[in-house]
Amino acid sequence: MRKMIAAGTIAAFIAGLSLAQHAVSQSGYGGPATDVGSPPHEFPLLAPEAGTSGSINAPWVKVEGTPSGGPRATAAQIERLATIQRSPAMNPSATSRFPSANVCVEHYLGAVDPHNRDWNPSDPRWDTMRTVIARDCTVEVNGYREKVAPALQKAYAEAIRKSYGNHLSSTDADTLIRFYDSDAGHRFLSFQEQLVAAGRRGMGRLFSGNAGPDSQASAPEVTKARMQLLRLSRPVSMLIVATEDARRAGADTSGGPAIAIMMHVTAERQGEALDQIAREYSADLHNFAEFVESPPEVDELRALYEATHAAMAAAGKIVVQVNLELNGSLNRWRDLYHSLPRNQ
Repeated sequence: MRKMIAAGTIAAFIAGLSLAQHAVSQSGYGGPATDVGSPPHEFPLLAPEAGTSGSINAPWVKVEGTPSGGPRATAAQIERLATIQRSPAMNPSATSRFPSANVCVEHYLGAVDPHNRDWNPSDPRWDTMRTVIARDCTVEVNGYREKVAPALQKAYAEAIRKSYGNHLSSTDADTLIRFYDSDAGHRFLSFQEQLVAAGRRGMGRLFSGNAGPDSQASAPEVTKARMQLLRLSRPVSMLIVATEDARRAGADTSGGPAIAIMMHVTAERQGEALDQIAREYSADLHNFAEFVESPPEVDELRALYEATHAAMAAAGKIVVQVNLELNGSLNRWRDLYHSLPRNQ
């Protein structure tokens, strides 16, 4: 299959990462994706001399003369890696689009009349709309948990085994397993869990309609440093690798700028959390960056992107059924809103 990172492809993938392309496109940030879309070596996390204290042995470094090909990963290796990817931090398709009905309600209440500054709790229609939307949001959240999440998990489990077999050699699989089983690998998994959680919270601000610029925006160099940190996030790194592959193949990469938007919004909205993560893992960041950019991990990122995309496609029909915008609920709410009297 020819790789494409078109707007539709990015939208489907972002949905699996608790993101919504319609919210991303309305975030108000139109910055270019040049830094984010650049090859890893052109977007370094740290200067070469930084982070060397406490340096760890890097088991992913390719030994001189080691063949890049060789036998495919074995069934046992694939199963071991698939088990690692089932953790919430490493399996974005297991994440709910809305963490709770309350978040869903707050998002859609604003979406009923997003350009009306007077649409707020003082409007006599507010309580009626909140009640109706809360009922439907509860149905969506329950539907996700009962239908979408199991379907995604099943589809992802099947897809990840297939994609690992397509992308990894036995040597690369062994390198990845040794890293994940090491102390550094355990720290990397914990690092990913915190970084992905920060990204999820940052994107949550888009859902609530509070995605405008901060009153005291961070200095450009501070925002860039946070974006460099976010580049190591598993969801972001998957999208970057897929976009670069598509660009080299001459395919459609029109969805690429969404990656920069995601990172910029999160860098601004989760600045304190990202700074804390950077401090906590300061001794590891240089090595984490080397791992993310290593050939075995880049191949794993390709496999994970392919599996996540396949899982979303497999569960697509169910997603539409419970998605309150795709199934027409938002239009229905707007019709109700306009039918209600504006004055008590």
